[in-house]
Amino acid sequence: MARNQYRTHPDSGEELVGVQFPHWPECKQLACDALRVLPGARFLGMDLTASVSGPMVVEYNVEPSYQGAAHVDKPHGAIFAGV
Repeated sequence: MARNQYRTHPDSGEELVGVQFPHWPECKQLACDALRVLPGARFLGMDLTASVSGPMVVEYNVEPSYQGAAHVDKPHGAIFAGV
């Protein structure tokens, strides 16, 4: 598998193959809508979550870094161990 592609969740060990993220079309639309209302932003790093009422924005970064946490390639448990 390629970098940052997992068959199981790196923290919980739960199987990911075949799992579909709830509300995926709505998540894509929410991301596009958010980008449209932020003047001057051409690219966003966006964290979304699925709630019982649909997708929600957790946070967004107008200048995401390629060196951000998503590229550390370690489980969160390992990153925050002892914190």
